[in-house]
Amino acid sequence: MSHERRAYYIVPLLFAAASHALRNVDRCELLIWTRGALVAGNPARLLAEAQDQSTLLAYLTEHEADESEGDQTTPPSLRRYQCTAPVNSAQLLDLLSLFDLQPEGFGGSDGFGRAPSQVNRAPLAARSVMLLTTLSECAAARAAGMRTVALPDSVTGQVIAELEGVADACIDSLEDLWLDELSTPGVLAIAR
Repeated sequence: MSHERRAYYIVPLLFAAASHALRNVDRCELLIWTRGALVAGNPARLLAEAQDQSTLLAYLTEHEADESEGDQTTPPSLRRYQCTAPVNSAQLLDLLSLFDLQPEGFGGSDGFGRAPSQVNRAPLAARSVMLLTTLSECAAARAAGMRTVALPDSVTGQVIAELEGVADACIDSLEDLWLDELSTPGVLAIAR
């Protein structure tokens, strides 16, 4: 009888793991940049696209040097958040609480009017995407429940091998990434 009970509890766990495979079904609410991701390519197009879609933007700074260099290298649209190195999931969850998002209402396309906007809230971790270049950043974002996109590091020009299969997506350059791809089911999904 105890064996039947164990089987009963295993089934929901297997189902939960299987349902976790597709994580990119909602509009991206917060796009988080790391220093390595910011220097991985030209972020101007992606930043403009995010602003057009009212996606919140954040930049994680880990060093005091980032603060002094910020005026020349950091786009003004990125909101800075200083964290200790290496970044951890608690810091990322704290970052979410610093933002205030007013989700859009829905409906209206078939002539029935729109539902009112929802009450302001912090962005959801599941609808936040972190652009990163290191395994520790990826582990922290995944532990916080965020989606991850790995970019090539500035030294080798390639995505580090450890990120393959760990990050939700690995891309060769920022020019290959469009904000809508982060919200379209199946485009950047990886079955786990």
